[in-house]
Amino acid sequence: MTQTLSAFLLPTLDRALAQLVHILDRGEAHAAERSFDSATVLALRLFPDMLPLSFQFVIASDVAQRGTARLAGLEPEPAPAPTEATFAAYRAYVENARNLVGGRDAAAIDASAEKTTSFPIGRDRTAEMTGADFARRFILPNVFFHATTAYALFRQAGAPLGKADFLGDV
Repeated sequence: MTQTLSAFLLPTLDRALAQLVHILDRGEAHAAERSFDSATVLALRLFPDMLPLSFQFVIASDVAQRGTARLAGLEPEPAPAPTEATFAAYRAYVENARNLVGGRDAAAIDASAEKTTSFPIGRDRTAEMTGADFARRFILPNVFFHATTAYALFRQAGAPLGKADFLGDV
């Protein structure tokens, strides 16, 4: 049985973003129990030259919603990152991306599977590949990289998270 690009990509991204919200909720609860300041927790980094926890939510969300917009033939809408360092602001940001991804036209995404898709990499490069390769080689790895990093940063802060929190119900 052949599976369409949208049938694989959209539910996978929805689950990843849903679990990212779950991880954020668990991390927030831990921070509240320990009386940790949200701005301090959201500024955590694994190493000084890495982006902070807050940006892990932004990048995972942006890659999911902008990537699916491109695949659906839409111009990706820039979403300004939250300006307040609160868990609620980042939760809303991820939920907004999840809603945008969930509203994408599956037929348009499927039609892009073999078409060339152009997308920016960083500030000064553009890459091209088929829509299917864009989903497999760029969108999904990026979303999971940043979701994993968010998980790791909350674990570093002592939040009681396990693999099931990342994977969700199996």
